[in-house]
Amino acid sequence: FEEAFRAAGIPHRVRGGGAFLTQPAVKEALAELKRLPGTLPFAARLADLDELATEAAGSGSVGPEGVNERASQLEGLVRLGQEFLGADPTGTTAAFLQWLGGAITSRSDEPDRAADVVEVATFHRAKGLEWPIVFVTGLERGFVPIGQAADQPAWDEERRLLYVAVTRAER
Repeated sequence: FEEAFRAAGIPHRVRGGGAFLTQPAVKEALAELKRLPGTLPFAARLADLDELATEAAGSGSVGPEGVNERASQLEGLVRLGQEFLGADPTGTTAAFLQWLGGAITSRSDEPDRAADVVEVATFHRAKGLEWPIVFVTGLERGFVPIGQAADQPAWDEERRLLYVAVTRAER
């Protein structure tokens, strides 16, 4: 959604989480990429990033929102890498890092600025907030309920979070 809003010139902000490039797993992966010679083909580095994301997803480490944050962050970086290679299949690691600097929209935790923007929020981050209009997206198996919900209490929590999401519209 962030990429589509940016491409269409639609003002938006993401509630919570901080800037994508400052997320711990992303910072760590980018630091590793910066240590490599900048002329290396990025396609090989992207395969390494994808492998890291797969390993993180298999670790079973789940945060307070029921999400494996490390895996989610690395998967986001892999998606950006795939987008970069789609535009420049022979691109180098240095070119990816340069491209990445201009490709990310900043995120904000600022409370309700007086601005006409689309706000993007997770179910969990929407608690206690209301908006005039709400679109609930990603309602598909594996996202809702999240794939890690393996027992009844986890499923109940997923149902509660979905209720939070669908009750955020003022009308």
